[in-house]
Amino acid sequence: MSPDPLVNVVVDVHTLAELLGADPPAAECGAWSRRCGTADGQPLAPADVLAAIWWGRIRAVVTDPTGVVIGMGRKQRLFRGRARDAALMMAERCVWPGCDLPAGRCEADHLVEHRHGGPTDTTNAAPLCDRHNRFKAARRYRIHRDPDGTWHAHRPDGTEIH
Repeated sequence: MSPDPLVNVVVDVHTLAELLGADPPAAECGAWSRRCGTADGQPLAPADVLAAIWWGRIRAVVTDPTGVVIGMGRKQRLFRGRARDAALMMAERCVWPGCDLPAGRCEADHLVEHRHGGPTDTTNAAPLCDRHNRFKAARRYRIHRDPDGTWHAHRPDGTEIH
């Protein structure tokens, strides 16, 4: 099996912040350049870059205003293969309080959303059913696991769901 191709897309931190709907970092004194394209300088539409980052077909290379690389994104967004199997083995059922759907029928969820820098590895994984995964992401609920293996779900205001 041949390896998947890897395409690097370079985007400055201000453009990336705008694409993600976040506040861009404060501009430093002096000139800064906008960059949104391939590593060899071919320009790309910001919306196309965002879609590619979201679906994990590229690696986003983020630069500061002076062009210094400050972040190298991850190529893969979804848990696949053994990583997915391991994520689903983190619990026997959906980790949402009161949900009893078996983990084997759940999705491998990022505890810290991928779009917010959460890695695609088991330290950031939990089995969540489709319904609770979408609910968590849409409403900004948070799930974490204590060192003893106990799962917790928190509302956006920080109160725990029991």
